[in-house]
Amino acid sequence: MRPLSLLLLLSLLLAGCATPPGKLTDSDFVSRTVTLDASIPASLDNMHQGFRLCGPESGGLIFVTLHGSPVCLPARQDGFVLCDVYVGGRARPSDFVLGRIELSPTLAGTSAVLRVQTWAHGTDDVLRSWEMFLRGRGKEVCPAVDSGQPSTVNSPH
Repeated sequence: MRPLSLLLLLSLLLAGCATPPGKLTDSDFVSRTVTLDASIPASLDNMHQGFRLCGPESGGLIFVTLHGSPVCLPARQDGFVLCDVYVGGRARPSDFVLGRIELSPTLAGTSAVLRVQTWAHGTDDVLRSWEMFLRGRGKEVCPAVDSGQPSTVNSPH
């Protein structure tokens, strides 16, 4: 884990501001709704590929974008899928929810509601990266990984 991520986790622990996943409300998040041309299964595959490619965070030592690590519930009867995205990687996820990704089927594909917690640094960058992952454009989020530089991926999906 990078020093900035560790510092963020420690500050959250000390401040005691971590809200359990079941108690999060709309006011805890910055949200963005996007429409995807792909089905929910295809969007989920794209998303997991993006998280695998970029790992739990990307960027340099100072300007780090948190991506987190998604944990998705099975699809409901109506096709809706909820993914909680935790700070940290799949090998060592934390108890801190970075955000949520909610996927609903539409006639044209998928509606995705992306929610990142208000305390996260660079909420627009996090939301943009998640949207790009869902669209199958993870290489645009983490081009250094695609160019042969080492990845921060902790483990496969």
